Amino acid sequence: MTAIAAIHVAKKELGMAEDDYRSFLHLVVGKTSLRDMNPAEHGRVLDAMVARGGGKKKKLEGPYGEK
Repeated sequence: MTAIAAIHVAKKELGMAEDDYRSFLHLVVGKTSLRDMNPAEHGRVLDAMVARGGGKKKKLEGPYGEK
């Protein structure tokens, strides 16, 4: 999964509205669009989202969860 896709998943998991999402991007890297960012900035945004609880992998449950 690319960093951009992971950011979009984390955005959904955090339940961010579009305005909140744009404000968050500006707060983290000073830009409001992923298109304007370089890969390092994408990583900073993703790290900040994971720190807030978004984009974390969930463990499987059930008989196959531990395999």
